[in-house]
Amino acid sequence: MQRKIYLLLFVSILAIAVLTLVFSSPVVDKLQEGSLSLTRSRPWFGNNDFTDNQVYYLGHDLVWDGMLNPTLEKIEVYSNSQPHSDDLIAVYIDTVGSLVLAPDPFPQDSEVVNLVTPVDHTMDDKRAKVVFKFDTGFWDELGQMNRVDVTYKVLGKQKVQSIDIILFPEWH
Repeated sequence: MQRKIYLLLFVSILAIAVLTLVFSSPVVDKLQEGSLSLTRSRPWFGNNDFTDNQVYYLGHDLVWDGMLNPTLEKIEVYSNSQPHSDDLIAVYIDTVGSLVLAPDPFPQDSEVVNLVTPVDHTMDDKRAKVVFKFDTGFWDELGQMNRVDVTYKVLGKQKVQSIDIILFPEWH
């Protein structure tokens, strides 16, 4: 009986030691490491692809290179240090991942496109299709956009990554 108690005590101490090692700061920090990249789903769009004063949806690929899938909390678009309102450019996630470029309105068929806000959205397979909804009536403002800030969590730790990007290089 005493031998079983010592064995149970030994196994408990060993389990605590292993859990402490696994969840120690360096291990957790390593699991939380990674960075995001944002690229156009289609490399180039020109003036002929857009009509003035029309609303469009433009897809970009967001890719995570870390070990664990992050959960997106917020995506904001900036010109210099000023964030843009959703009235000028709104950000969505296409959970189907098929949207590249589409005018508004487009068929909201859930098998083709499913747009959701980037709040509490886990990046499946370390990828997400980020969709920007914008109105071509605001070309001057759209041409000045140069940064996207992505707020996300990995293992409960919130991080913000700024990604320099020119969403509309033709008008920059």
